[in-house]
Amino acid sequence: MKPKDEIEVMQILGEYSKTGKKIRIVGTGTHDARSISKAEDVMSTTEMSDFSIHEGVVESYAGALVPKIREEAAEEGMLFPVIYDGTVGGALAQNTVSSLSTGFGTPYDLTEMVRFVTPRRTFAWKGVIGSKGMLGAITYSRMKTYARPNHVYIYERTTPDPGYFMLYSFILSKFKPIAFVMEYEGGKYNVHASFMKSDLPIEGFSVDEGIPAVEESGGPSAVVQVDSLISDFRRITEETNPAYAYAVYGYNYVFVYSSELEQISEMGYRVFHRGSVHPAQLKVKKFLDFTNTIL
Repeated sequence: MKPKDEIEVMQILGEYSKTGKKIRIVGTGTHDARSISKAEDVMSTTEMSDFSIHEGVVESYAGALVPKIREEAAEEGMLFPVIYDGTVGGALAQNTVSSLSTGFGTPYDLTEMVRFVTPRRTFAWKGVIGSKGMLGAITYSRMKTYARPNHVYIYERTTPDPGYFMLYSFILSKFKPIAFVMEYEGGKYNVHASFMKSDLPIEGFSVDEGIPAVEESGGPSAVVQVDSLISDFRRITEETNPAYAYAVYGYNYVFVYSSELEQISEMGYRVFHRGSVHPAQLKVKKFLDFTNTIL
């Protein structure tokens, strides 16, 4: 079902709560890592797609597509630094860490206000961000933009040597990149960092225009919480040799595609399924959705 406004969202959730039926809330649904087997129905916010940009602020309903907002913002000389190929509601529900998060933060950091609907009422609270649609249906938000750089240059280098990987990563981090992604695949490390200058005193790196993109792969995936990003990224990849792993500089998380998740946990790291919700948000859910209508 695809409600067209917040009133209809409230009506649907209220009805499901009264009847004891279960429902799952999505945007496009393509980024949802949760199981759908227990939900009796799915509600998509894609019909709530209106948005506007005024004085550097994006006012958007949940179903607006992020690429479309980025395109319109760019036409007005602004950067909407969210890299996500789904809806605004989905980006907020996932609180996606993208390559641009290094310089501009996550959707949580960009959000000035967010509104969401539960079976009980409508709330305006940033704590809903990152809850994977479990607390309620995100319906509306105000998010800030930045001045769009005239040029962005990407510095890249590949090495099979974990020691050189650490050296290259530390060198790039010293120059305060606006985007910085570290990758591991096929026994090789790739570092990609973007700056607004093309003449940095860095030798041996290829230089082109652009920002790094993260390659999503299939297979088991998890988020590993670490203390020291660069050194822990090296340790995890050296000892488990995952099919693919990446990390975004500035955030102490390694995204791993591997069948060795138990081994990573035994190494002393906290490992989370990518569809998991923070325990604090699950506690709040007991009050916002005490009938557990939303799955």
